[in-house]
Amino acid sequence: MSSNSYIVYSDGGCNPNPGGPGGFGTIILQDNIIYAEISQGFFSTTNNRMEIMGVVAALECLPEGSIVEKLYCDSQYVLKCISGEFSRKKNLDLWNRFDQAAKKVKIKELKWIKGHNNNMYNEKCDALATNALIHPSNTDTGYMSQDNRQTSVQPDRVSMSEIMEEMTLPIFYPNVNLNPVCKTAIEVFHKKKQHVFKDYILLKTGGKDIFSTAKISDIKDRIESIRPGVCDFIDSSGLSEKQKESAYRWIMRGLSPTDAVKKVQVDAEVTANAVKKSSY
Repeated sequence: MSSNSYIVYSDGGCNPNPGGPGGFGTIILQDNIIYAEISQGFFSTTNNRMEIMGVVAALECLPEGSIVEKLYCDSQYVLKCISGEFSRKKNLDLWNRFDQAAKKVKIKELKWIKGHNNNMYNEKCDALATNALIHPSNTDTGYMSQDNRQTSVQPDRVSMSEIMEEMTLPIFYPNVNLNPVCKTAIEVFHKKKQHVFKDYILLKTGGKDIFSTAKISDIKDRIESIRPGVCDFIDSSGLSEKQKESAYRWIMRGLSPTDAVKKVQVDAEVTANAVKKSSY
């Protein structure tokens, strides 16, 4: 490896996401020796913004003309936005910083790494990010306007109500791939401005459909490519892994992220009540 070659590991997080404190941690290696460790915490931000910031901070730290042999990150969103597989619809202030920093270096290989999988440097980045999250030092909220036309690198404050409002909007409705029973149920559901417990019970799949058998990783990638942040929202919902998968499938069928979570919660409550009654 040449004297201007580096390997970068980066991680970031926010808890609770979105809107809670967050932090990023990044480690830069040169000849298998730690060249730099960088971390920073914010009082209010999102998972995706912290993941981007970790990469940006690393590139901004490197000397001009550097070669990044490998860039390791556990965020598919970040890596696929860099590679062009995902469109950059949000966090444009940070992507602007990334583009500026990337002009002075050459990134040879993007490497996805599974988080919390006993990789020494990924675990160390996670520890740096967590410590920064616990001890945020930056009074900046870490937010900016979500207007896709925004190109300024100056961050604007985004309220939690604006973030949560976006999670109430369907992504794929209307969906022609649904079974007729499911399609009708969702159409009826969307005609109501407010929903009660029974409305969620009446949502039925009508049997197996293409979303019942699709790989959950493919579903998540498609959702995140259209509306980044949804996966973070589902991950912070408190659902079990199986329930999260069900929520993702309901999003594909036409429910908003918020309604998908509510649908799964209602189904779980109905099942629990049925089990309780059968035990009497």
